[in-house]
Amino acid sequence: MAYTASYFTKELCQSRDAVILDFGCGEGSLFAALRKAGFVGRFYGVELNANFGEFASRYGGATVANTVRAAEPVDLAILNHVLEHLDDPIGTLRQLAGLLKPDGRLYIDVPDADAYKSIFDLHIAHIYHFTMQTLPRLVERSGLMVTHVERHCPPHHPPSIRLVARNPQSGEIVTPRTTRAEEETAAWAAISRSGRFLGTLRLRLARVPLARLAYRLVRGQLGRN
Repeated sequence: MAYTASYFTKELCQSRDAVILDFGCGEGSLFAALRKAGFVGRFYGVELNANFGEFASRYGGATVANTVRAAEPVDLAILNHVLEHLDDPIGTLRQLAGLLKPDGRLYIDVPDADAYKSIFDLHIAHIYHFTMQTLPRLVERSGLMVTHVERHCPPHHPPSIRLVARNPQSGEIVTPRTTRAEEETAAWAAISRSGRFLGTLRLRLARVPLARLAYRLVRGQLGRN
């Protein structure tokens, strides 16, 4: 989390007394990294796991709840590898936008679907998969203004996309960008090829007697465990 905290220090939060909300804060490791980086402001977290939330409160010095709320407007709202897990990402973004100060920022970090190499990169816990085209479009559909988006390679995570957004100022109109189908072709073609390869491999292995025997033995062993 030191990597992410460093980005906030250099790019998003010049004031060390910033009020920060981390949606999906887990055990509070980002809060702890921000404290170590010199932040002395108030921290709020949203975490559905009660045990994680309790630990985050102590470990990161944060006020943690299981719903989106804060006792005051925030300078920065964070969704760090969380948005892809949500069944209503637009609804969550609108809730967080309502908590931002007039000059507040929303930070999003998600895996980059364009960097997927095989079908195994389609994580079972991820409901949505984003690219450099679709993530900004989703954020704009929530009514936010995208100010920055880029690819990066965070430690302990797959190649990712990070995006910064803000509420539009008076008179500004957010027009969601369009996404052409051909712009998404590369990512999904690679995954499709991988899926076809694995399917073909399974069919060929099924014709090998020793492979079929090994499969039955493994299945039988798993069934007894």
